[in-house]
Amino acid sequence: MCLRKICLISARTLLVFLACLSCAYAGNATRIPEADVQAGDIQYVIDKGRVLTLDSLRNREMEPYDKLVPNFGFMDGAVWFRFTVTGQPGEVRILELKNPNLDLVDVFAGTHGKILQQYHTGDLFPFIQRPVQHRFFQFPLYIPDGGRLNVLLRVDNHGDQFFIPIAHWTKEALARRDYNEQFALGIYYGLLIFVLLLNLFIYLIIGERANLYYILYVFGLFMLQFALGGHGVEYLWNNNPYVAQHAAPFLASATVLFLIIFAVRFLNMHNIMPRFGRIFTSIGWLIFVNCFLALLPMAWTYKLSILSINLLTFILNLTIIPVTVYAMIKLKYKPARFFLVAFVALSIGVFAFILRNAGIAPSHVLTDFSLQIGSALEVILLSFAIVDKFKMFKNEALLRLEEMNRLKSEQNILLEQQVKERTNEINQQKEELADKNKEILDSIAYAKRIQEAILPPDDALTSQLPNGFVYYQPKDIVAGDFYWVEKLGDQIMFAVADCTGHGVPGAMVSVVCHNALNRAVREFRLTDPAAMLDQVRGIVTESFETGGREVNDGMDIALCILDPHTRKLHYAGANNPLYLVRNGKLHEYKPDKQPVGKYVDRKPFVSHLIECLPGDSVYIFSDGFPDQFGGPKGKKFKYGAFKKLLMEISADDSVTQRHVLEKTFVNWKGDLPQVDDVCVMGLIF
Repeated sequence: MCLRKICLISARTLLVFLACLSCAYAGNATRIPEADVQAGDIQYVIDKGRVLTLDSLRNREMEPYDKLVPNFGFMDGAVWFRFTVTGQPGEVRILELKNPNLDLVDVFAGTHGKILQQYHTGDLFPFIQRPVQHRFFQFPLYIPDGGRLNVLLRVDNHGDQFFIPIAHWTKEALARRDYNEQFALGIYYGLLIFVLLLNLFIYLIIGERANLYYILYVFGLFMLQFALGGHGVEYLWNNNPYVAQHAAPFLASATVLFLIIFAVRFLNMHNIMPRFGRIFTSIGWLIFVNCFLALLPMAWTYKLSILSINLLTFILNLTIIPVTVYAMIKLKYKPARFFLVAFVALSIGVFAFILRNAGIAPSHVLTDFSLQIGSALEVILLSFAIVDKFKMFKNEALLRLEEMNRLKSEQNILLEQQVKERTNEINQQKEELADKNKEILDSIAYAKRIQEAILPPDDALTSQLPNGFVYYQPKDIVAGDFYWVEKLGDQIMFAVADCTGHGVPGAMVSVVCHNALNRAVREFRLTDPAAMLDQVRGIVTESFETGGREVNDGMDIALCILDPHTRKLHYAGANNPLYLVRNGKLHEYKPDKQPVGKYVDRKPFVSHLIECLPGDSVYIFSDGFPDQFGGPKGKKFKYGAFKKLLMEISADDSVTQRHVLEKTFVNWKGDLPQVDDVCVMGLIF
């Protein structure tokens, strides 16, 4: 259902409320015998100090009250009234004070100076203690012989509105009056509930924060009217005199506070009228403080809260209509149209209500219910305003959407052109990269052939170390690890080296180090591994210092020289150890803790003599195998597991050992990338 149609339904409900109200009052105007106690019928005396007593007033003259309805404004004190109720002897008349918010009420009724009936009640007493369980203060009066009953009435208020319409009824007439009023008020409260649910529905649809404060305002208005009409003390807080006394100023403050927040947000004051926004926000903060004053259990804060909320509400009514007119006419803010009419309707209702309370306007259906009529018109018109604002935002959003679609279409055309141009550039760059990549791969492939050329061929390895094996697995196409085998006389030299880096940089360093090893043997004819490493270090350092730049590259190496006749093995190491497995136990020969290359604290390398026995297995290696990540937890293989693996395979032949090492490495690595070059050389005696 369209939101505007729903608002029209609420407007029609208001018309039904007014029609029922008028018919009810018109249909019973001549049939309900009510006797208002008005001007000329009442004598009174004001007792602000609360010092007068019943005895002091028995023979005291009082002033006649010359206004239509007793009204003393917001007075803190007591007032005594004297008047006469007439009727048929034996008849019961109901004396009614049509203001449910009186703190203390004392009624003394009698004749010929004798008190026959008396009542004590008010907001400060529980509702159940009232003589008649009614939202207004009602007192049964029994008419004595002679048909006249003198009444002395004392009303005491602590700063609240001192407005006291006094009337006396027959029970039948009062019942008919209550029926008509409850019927009309039922429509009014139903209208407020309908508007509340309607705006809750709107809030859930559009999510506008102003609607939330409007919902709180309508709910506060509902509760305020419930309190002012006496229904609150009758149905909600009937056994709590404190709440009964403080509910009206608190609810009035809270309702006006939510109305101010709604007005500021709805009229967009902070953006289009920042000065007025600050003024209304300041008033809102004052009312917020007033909410707490209304709840404090002190007489002066209670009185101050009543005076403050009435003054601030008066200021609000004086300012909000001109501000709305300014926003609508000067700033062309269209949603202010219904907002203006709504507050004009409310102001008229409040003005008529005040005139009736002051006794200037007569008691009539339009004045008696002016506050309800004005507030009902207001909430309906504000609902129209919300829908109107929503419609305006919707139209603006559609216009913005059309503009965005137009810009988007233009941007798409421009973007397509840019994409085509960029695609051509990318394709061109892709072709260039493909060419360069091919050149690089060709260069690396050639480097691989060069590196493979410097490694010992398989037949040379087999002929010189028949019981040996090598497991060699580069990380990239070319590697920084290499193995080396050379024969000088009867002695066989072999090594596993790990040069700085891997890939192309490592391969370049490996060529330098490989040549240095060859020179140490072929040129310098060295046969001691320690002396060889000292010489190789000098050659490598000199090679990297030739260009005039400082280069710290080098290699870690395990170098062995074997006399196959005597099975004597000489070993020297630079950071890489040698493992000997004998009878199932592993013996580790420690290397020198320095690399072959530039090093600050370098020392001569040390040789170790190992006399090997039949069944021994010797292993030299780089750090790629132990440092590989893998396994179920993605951790390093580590040296402990590597030693255990070598001890397990040491009794196998060389082919089996190499196969087990390869399988173990592949299974451990799994889908994880290889982190470094791997080289393991083994020799079985």
